[in-house]
Amino acid sequence: MTVHTLNDLFLQPGPFLVSELSLVLRCSERYIQKLIKAGIIDAGKLGRNYRIPAAEARRIALSILRNANGANVANGAK
Repeated sequence: MTVHTLNDLFLQPGPFLVSELSLVLRCSERYIQKLIKAGIIDAGKLGRNYRIPAAEARRIALSILRNANGANVANGAK
């Protein structure tokens, strides 16, 4: 399963790799790993790789989108 867009994130059953989530959210893999280690993202570890459940990936994506939209509105963007 390959995830390239936000639509893929919401349509695929998951679980997702750190690399897939970082690609969709347009951030670094290291940032996603830091969120996992901080307990912000709930993920399971399989070998050396983290697996992020679909519901958790959707929750974090919506949270980031809401924050980004709020920041744009706060800066006067329409």
